[in-house]
This record gives sequence, structure tokens and C-alpha cells, in this order.
Amino acid sequence: MHRWTVSAHSARFVLGLIRISGLGVERFQRMPGLAPGDLADDLARIPTTAVLAMWERLATTEQGPAIALDAMGTARVGTFGLWDYLCTSGPDFRTSLETALEYMPLVGDADNSIQTSENGRLFTLQEAVAPGLPEVAGTVNLSALALFLRRAQEATGRPIVPLSVRLAHSPPRCYRRYGDFFGTSNIDFDAGRNAMTFLIDDMVAPLPGVQPGLAAPLREYADLRLAASRPLLTRHDRFRQALAAALQCDSLSLAGVARRLSMSPRSLQRHLTEHGTTWREEVDRLRHEQALALLHDTDLPLQTIAVRLGYSDARTLRRAAHRWQGKAPRDLSAAPAAHCPNTPAPGSGAPTSRSKAS
Repeated sequence: MHRWTVSAHSARFVLGLIRISGLGVERFQRMPGLAPGDLADDLARIPTTAVLAMWERLATTEQGPAIALDAMGTARVGTFGLWDYLCTSGPDFRTSLETALEYMPLVGDADNSIQTSENGRLFTLQEAVAPGLPEVAGTVNLSALALFLRRAQEATGRPIVPLSVRLAHSPPRCYRRYGDFFGTSNIDFDAGRNAMTFLIDDMVAPLPGVQPGLAAPLREYADLRLAASRPLLTRHDRFRQALAAALQCDSLSLAGVARRLSMSPRSLQRHLTEHGTTWREEVDRLRHEQALALLHDTDLPLQTIAVRLGYSDARTLRRAAHRWQGKAPRDLSAAPAAHCPNTPAPGSGAPTSRSKAS
């Protein structure tokens, strides 16, 4: 139940960033899981696509991915609920980190993970999965590293500085903000995956003020919270999320989406029939809705939008736009973006390659 969803704590935090940035929260509050009542429920699991849509909007601001550094600078202990306290409950930060990583579904999508490795006196924290489109992944992954660095410094009570930082996104126009935040100029960009390397001595230093025996009851409580969590996804919502992810990874086929849902193609066809729809109708509907959002919210060339939607060229997109609403694509951009309640927004899903299926 924790796949394709994140915690209400995380969703509230990102929506707060949208509000602080003056980007307007009204559009997002109409998306599934982002209504005030849902966000107020700490046991609610919010669709990942809704949160990624907010991160995508943040990533398109003038700050770009660096907005994640300012964001995590405001994320005090307790912002992410119980998970934050798991980061400080062990005898040292390495032990606390192992527990926090085990319980990452308390805050994030269970499909995303972070790996650790040790090599002599070095300790490395590395992203294992890059969610979404490149511009979104750069911001989300940077926020994760920034959060872990801040929690390490808070737990140890010392200004821990990584020996090196590797970031997957392209070099920014201004390096200073990165150097100021991480405390080092040893930062490499276009690195494939995000990672930070520390001295192992910093990771195994005893944490001040640790209460012996606290870790065990915190883990028990975390298990109870995960078991009691309430995903705000219907069966068809999960299909829509799987369809959106498949659109971006060259696997837009009924069989491929069925595999993502751990069901047979025949069962998926039966589900669609019971829902009063077909595979072709669902694919066309998803492309229509994502086209509206991309045309309304971005200045991407038509060819880029066409490829993102799985079309071979801009002409195919133009024909589809006329079929949908009798207008040229750019005429659609003048209308308000319309996200269907069950529709993932552009930029969702893990892979970044584009589908060529029709």
C-alpha cells in the first residue's frame, strides 16, 4: 500500500513550499490527496504523482533544483513526523540512519530507496532510484541529500561536512549556494546519481543525549503507523499511476502495465471493462490530460511535448489535439489546465525515457 504514495507530512511540506514561493496552491489542492481534509490526516497516504507535480512546478522556478536547499533549511526535526525521531534514536548516526532508511516508507514512496556503503574510512550515501523526469529528479534527489545532511548535523550536534558530493543534475549558474549548504567545494555535477561521502568516524561518533532503549519502541510504533496508513488511491487510481509511469519508460503496453500492477493482462482487461473503459481510451485520455498540462504550464516545443507523450512527431500531436477539442495544440494552452481527479500529472513515474507506443 506504500507504493506510489507518500506520507501526509511530506505532501504538506511540499505544498507549503508552493505557498511560500507564491506559485498558487489552488490548482494543486484540486488534485487527488491534496485537499485540506486529506492532508490533515497523518495516516493518509498521498499519491506520489501529486507530490511530484508540485516538485516539478518548484523545479521550473528561477532557482531550479537549488530550491531544495532552501526547502530543507526550513525542515526542522518533527517536520516529517515519527521518521525524524528515528534518525536520532540510535547510539550513533550510522545506526540511526540504518533504521531511518528501513522506515523510509514513513515519509516517501516505497519504490524509491537509498543505499549506503563503506570503504575503509569512507561512508557513502547514494540514491538508488531517480524518480520522474530529469528536471524533477534533480530537485527531489537534492532535497533528499540535503535532508540527510541536516539530520546528521542535528543528531550529532556537530557541523558535519561531507568529503565529497555528487549530483546528477547539470551544473547551476551559481555554485555558491551549494558550497555554502554542503560546506565543501568538492561537488561534482552530471554524476549519474546523487551521493555524499563522509568520514566513517563522523558516522560512528556517539550521539549526545541518546536515551537507551528508545529505539525499540519507536520501531514498534513505526510498524503500527505503517500498518494503519490509509492510501488515497482506488484500484483504478493505481492503474492510472502505472499507466503514467509506463508512458515514460518505453513499456506502454497492456502487458507491461499489468506486470506493474502484479496482475495478468486478462485481469487488467476485465478491470477496465468493469470500469466502463478500454485500454485505448485510457491511453488516449492520459495523453490528452498531460498534453493540456504541459501546454498550459511549460514553454516546451511541440516536438518535445509530442515525444514526451509517446507520439512520433508534432504532426501526430496536432491531429490528436484536433480530435480531442477541435483546436491546434497552442490554442489549448490558453485554457486552464484540467487535471482529472484520477490522472497523474506530467513528470510522474520513475523512468525517464519516452514511450513510442501508440
